[in-house]
Amino acid sequence: MKRIIPLAFMTLCILAPQNTALAQEDSAVEIAAPAEESGLIISKAYAFATATTQRNGAVFLTIDNNLGHDDRLVSAASNVAETVELHVSTQENGVIAMREIEGLDIKTGESIMLSPTGNHIMLMGLKAPLAEDSAFLTTLTFEKSPPLTIQVDVIAAGTAPAEHAPTEHDH
Repeated sequence: MKRIIPLAFMTLCILAPQNTALAQEDSAVEIAAPAEESGLIISKAYAFATATTQRNGAVFLTIDNNLGHDDRLVSAASNVAETVELHVSTQENGVIAMREIEGLDIKTGESIMLSPTGNHIMLMGLKAPLAEDSAFLTTLTFEKSPPLTIQVDVIAAGTAPAEHAPTEHDH
């Protein structure tokens, strides 16, 4: 079922001020194989810190496809939220809204960027606030490639993520 989420709600979800000290951890999930083995490089994975009353958040990242063939991101999962969906921000009749999408194509040799104003991974029904300077794991599922579990860093709401090179958690 596709949902349209108004801009005001989207703005609250993404840019709400941070007001929490609770860290998110998931030590039971093993990080996937190094990027060189899969040909997909995941970088700059981050989420904004959320307020204690905030029920939703989002994950943003970049995926580089060095596979030698096209692939498609078909879903994501994380234990920090009850529901995780792929979303796109759209403008319809002058109103900006978010809606669920079935996947994101990643052409060979190209990159896709998930960002606050475009495609992103929506975390709905947060089990606890996302605390600044914490991290959590998210598993990305692809049409052709094996699933990849990545670390998502939580940064201050509304700030720009620090530029950083792919790490040992990239896949």
